[in-house]
Amino acid sequence: TKAETDRYTYAFDKWVDAEGNEVDITNVTGDITVYATYAATFKPLDPNEEIPSWAMDAVEYVVVNEIVNGMDGGFKPNVNMTRAMVVTVLYRYLDSPVVELPEDFVDFADNMDETTWYYDAVVWAQVNGVVNGKGAGFDPNGNVTRQEFVTILYRFADQVMGEYVGFGRASVAEWADKADIDSWAHAAVKWASADAEDMDTQGSIAYNKTAYINGKGVQDGKPLFAPKANATRAEVSVMLYRYMTGERIAKPAE
Repeated sequence: TKAETDRYTYAFDKWVDAEGNEVDITNVTGDITVYATYAATFKPLDPNEEIPSWAMDAVEYVVVNEIVNGMDGGFKPNVNMTRAMVVTVLYRYLDSPVVELPEDFVDFADNMDETTWYYDAVVWAQVNGVVNGKGAGFDPNGNVTRQEFVTILYRFADQVMGEYVGFGRASVAEWADKADIDSWAHAAVKWASADAEDMDTQGSIAYNKTAYINGKGVQDGKPLFAPKANATRAEVSVMLYRYMTGERIAKPAE
């Protein structure tokens, strides 16, 4: 067994030659140089914690890349994600950039304490148009809903990353609970659910886009979006993983 790292353990896998071909050393005759290869196994934050199988790859990705931190000794996949957590994750993804405040900047009424762990991230998100407030405040400790999260991610891709956010033929009509999706979230929901087959239609640009969000159950043969349901840490991690590892393209030049 090779030495452990912080996030992986390594166990011997096989012997290979210089070209990477597997070698059965019990049948070797003559001189040959062989190399040991090792299989990496992700070490969860809490070995006794159950991570849903559909979220395992995503949790590994966000933990290893230090995009989503653990909490209370584990990952807590079923805990709801707060609004402060979400903007902090995106802020951290960009290595916590320094924010230049415009002269007319007015902070959210509930984000005045510069000692909070989320203060800089909320300011960054507000300045860059990633989030809007709720009334005069931001509601940092409030749970983020599924439609709020895809809207935040949509604005992040558009306003911060400068990426193309077309959605082709994708439609809110594909969701059984389309009537529950607020109009301000329609574009984000269509963008988040669009895949490569939806692109290159209605004037959109074709590329190998990944759908970032799946349904949350089925009703009358159609998936449920559950727009006002709280987004869990596992769900957010999966959406981030698909977005961050999928193909993204820049906005076309005007």
